[in-house]
Amino acid sequence: MPAMILPKIRETRFVTVRRGGTLTDTDHRPLALWAASCAEHFDC
Repeated sequence: MPAMILPKIRETRFVTVRRGGTLTDTDHRPLALWAASCAEHFDC
């Protein structure tokens, strides 16, 4: 499995408020569902 390349500084819009970001719990679930739906279209 190839290693993932992640940025040194995270985009705070995608980090929950609990972890120091700006993403609210209200927005977290729909974003997670959207990401899971997108991931279903990739063959790894």
